[in-house]
This record gives sequence, C-alpha cells and structure tokens, in this order.
Amino acid sequence: MKLTDSPGGLARFNRPGGAFAPATINRKGLGALVWVFTFAAVFLVISWRVMPVYKTSARLAREEELIFVLKSYKRAIIKYKKVYGAGPYSLHELVKSQPNPRFIRQLYDDPFCSEEIKIINNANGLLTIKNQINEIVNVKSKSTAEGVNGVRYDKWYADSALKFRIE
Repeated sequence: MKLTDSPGGLARFNRPGGAFAPATINRKGLGALVWVFTFAAVFLVISWRVMPVYKTSARLAREEELIFVLKSYKRAIIKYKKVYGAGPYSLHELVKSQPNPRFIRQLYDDPFCSEEIKIINNANGLLTIKNQINEIVNVKSKSTAEGVNGVRYDKWYADSALKFRIE
C-alpha cells in the first residue's frame, strides 16, 4: 500500500485492486486473538468452579468467628458471676473499666448480622438470654440464616463448660 495525494489534497491509501478492496487478514493477529479468547474462556470456567469453594470457606471462617464470640461472652458471664455472685444486667457491664475488673476485652459483633440491623437497633447483632431476675445468662446470634451444617445460627450457643452446642 502506498500513500498518495489525491486531486482534492487529501491523502488516501492505494491498495491493489482499488481504494475499497478488502484488506488482507494478518495471520499473526488472528492467532493472538484466538489465544486471548481461549484464555478468557478457560479463566471463566475455572473461576466458575472455584467460586463456590471460596464462598464456603469464607462462610466457615465467619462461623468459627461466631463460635469464638459466643464462647467469649459465656466465659465473661461466668467470670462476672464468680466475682459478683450474680450475672450482669447488660453486656456493657462486662467491659467496664476501673474500679470494676474487665471481663471481656470488647463487645464483639455478630459476624452474620448485617450492618443495617446493627445501626437501626444500635446493637451488635446478638440476642441476650436472661433469667427470671433479668440477669444475662447467655448470648445468641439474631441471624436466622442457615449454617454449613444446615442449622440456623440463632440455635447456636455456648454452654457453661464453654462447649459449642445447638438447641
């Protein structure tokens, strides 16, 4: 192809067979395009197969975090009862600073409770279980979603031996 001046002063390409003849296909460019599409297709198939595995592992990690939170609260409630002879009336009593001892480092959030519920209710997404005299006995999740084991999270709790249990 040569660049030539046309009578109107504009440059145009002269191809063999005329100005509007079909261009020849570059074989190297076509091969690269095939490789790009093949790579994209393989990537999509692999990601389609790996995504459920990643989703399940992320859910299992959040379930382990929920078990840690439930056991931490139960441990703090047991320590509080040993020191004061009665259970706490609110979760904030477990983290009070001096002169009271601190029984839990911080108030943990429920990993399965959505942020909107936490903001609307001004809570951490956990349900406190109280006895007849309004003392906190245990803590449960408010989430009604099902775990990997098929049991809803609001059925999970930690017993007085700090073992994970299901109602």
